[in-house]
Amino acid sequence: MTLKQLEYFLAIAENGSITKAANSLRISQPPLSLQLKGLEEELGCQLFIRDKKNMIITPKGILLRERAHEIMDKVNETLLLMQSASEEERYTIHLGTISSICNRVLPDKVLMLKERFPHVEFVLHEGSTTSILDMLAAGTVDFGIVPNTEITENLITLFAHAKATDGEKTVLFDAGTYFIDSAKCEQKMLYITNTVGDAEFADGETPHKNAVPFYLEGISNLTVDGGDAVFVIDGKVTNIAVEDCKNITLKNMEIRHSHPDMHELQVLHRGLFHVDFALDRDTQYTVENGKLYFYGQDYRIRADKNAVNAWWIGLI
Repeated sequence: MTLKQLEYFLAIAENGSITKAANSLRISQPPLSLQLKGLEEELGCQLFIRDKKNMIITPKGILLRERAHEIMDKVNETLLLMQSASEEERYTIHLGTISSICNRVLPDKVLMLKERFPHVEFVLHEGSTTSILDMLAAGTVDFGIVPNTEITENLITLFAHAKATDGEKTVLFDAGTYFIDSAKCEQKMLYITNTVGDAEFADGETPHKNAVPFYLEGISNLTVDGGDAVFVIDGKVTNIAVEDCKNITLKNMEIRHSHPDMHELQVLHRGLFHVDFALDRDTQYTVENGKLYFYGQDYRIRADKNAVNAWWIGLI
């Protein structure tokens, strides 16, 4: 088994066909097919199922793909270390990512970083969500962001790094669902109110003190690209707060709530003695004895409880 064989095998696995793999490697198809055949003969197993157009990886092929990534990562790391050895102090940052980020997004970003920080080497480790979490726990990688995980404390660390880093910065998330626990966001609490002045507060009443999961303070030139990800927040928070920042962009992200403490009602029709409305999709509610009740974390309230105090009367 040679490194070239592993390189060719990974190209086929990534592209799903001999033709596409050959194009990506800038070689003709016959030597690629020959190398794959030799590798399968040496291992004594079939790595791909071949049909007219595609190469479908087998269970043995999946196992080899994981091992091959580990081997090639170590080889590349060693080459970089030997090529960059000098009296100047150098640093290596290991990044763990899933394949869609590793193949489509990070290469260009790493090249940009290498131009700005020539004494820093970036080593990419590709894997599944589980393997990236294992690599983080083992210290194999320094950073790793994966979808479908609880990321509250990682967000706090992430924005702290962004604050300490000069120049333009981009934070990229892969598509998926990320979960945020409001109880873990209390490192920074802000007083939030939608009133227009102190006169609107009753005696002893104060603005709401809320945790903020996306709290950006003292950061400049930062783009947060959610990659069409959904961030689900459990509990009462103020979603985003920006304080003393410059040139901040947040895009391609959706924020949802699993236990919202506020509810949006969209009026569909107003009659003389009734209002028809639609609830936002995150609202939790129940109907009891013909009355609508909202509920969430630590509360349950009838929808029309304060109707008279609010100077409106409606049938809900």
